[in-house]
Amino acid sequence: MEKYTKLDYEKAAYEYYLHNELLEDTVKLLDQVFSSSEVYTMKERYVYQIATKEERKIYQSVMRVHGLQDYLTVMRTKNMSFEYAIKYLERRNIKVKQINVLLQKLDRYQQYIPEEYQYIETLAKKYNKETEKLQNQKELAMKIKEKEKMERIRKAVDFIEFYLSSANPIPVYDLHCEYTGIVQSEMTYNIAYLKRYEPELCARFEEFVAQENSKENIERLFQFINPIYKKAEQIVKEFEKEGETPDLIDYYENIKFPYPFLLKIMKRYYTKKENDILRSFHKQSIHSGRVTDSISDSIVINGVAFTSAEQYKILEWLQENNFPISYDIFRDKLLRVVKEKNKQKHL
Repeated sequence: MEKYTKLDYEKAAYEYYLHNELLEDTVKLLDQVFSSSEVYTMKERYVYQIATKEERKIYQSVMRVHGLQDYLTVMRTKNMSFEYAIKYLERRNIKVKQINVLLQKLDRYQQYIPEEYQYIETLAKKYNKETEKLQNQKELAMKIKEKEKMERIRKAVDFIEFYLSSANPIPVYDLHCEYTGIVQSEMTYNIAYLKRYEPELCARFEEFVAQENSKENIERLFQFINPIYKKAEQIVKEFEKEGETPDLIDYYENIKFPYPFLLKIMKRYYTKKENDILRSFHKQSIHSGRVTDSISDSIVINGVAFTSAEQYKILEWLQENNFPISYDIFRDKLLRVVKEKNKQKHL
């Protein structure tokens, strides 16, 4: 086993304090053979009795480095991953600003601690880059949030201005939202947000909504709906003369206003007799499912079978002829095909 002199141990103690870590070879024996106080005593003896003038200068410089705020804490992260090192430092309230300040202070001492300086410099560069990236993400998120805020404000202003105008044919809030394809809950939220910026406009809107069932408003609604209903009524009467009833294909060939929506308005504001006339086009409940969910490998209606390909062909016909795509219209078209095929059988 290699023999070490007292001087070897004292110099090892000196080097240990310089680097604040155990070095190779003889230094590894320090924590196995000596207590921390003994290592400290050996270091002191070497520095003040044995070390050269240059070694003492180096020691004093390194000790000043060790005394710098945050230095020792930062150096404890040397063998950590970057991600864990950042978490470790931030838990101790050491962030990129403190590390950059420390690096500036270390600049004059880097010749004495080249490896340590290089580590802190690399750490600072990575941290600066990560901070810049997070800042850019934060700024982008703020821009997106600001853009979304302005979009909500714009939508609310546009909605209210049209809703309050004389050009609005349906001055009933929930019906107006449905007619224009607007989600009522979202618009209500947008208008509540707009209150901070346009309180007077929002107050006018709220006042109007509070009186939306006034005689004047309902008359305006009737002016818009009555011609649509009258056209539907005329179609029904023409079919009755032939002893038949129309279907939704007949309705949409002549009227572009959504049948379920018209039915909803009629049910709310018109008589039972008028509702019954409108229901001549479709006596069943409105089906809310998707057409494609109803298509199967084969279906049979009144003795007529339809393959999957034939069903899709009917769906394609509806699309080509600009019919709304709903199960009820799809079903009515199937029934028409069934009626035509059964008629041909009896010829």
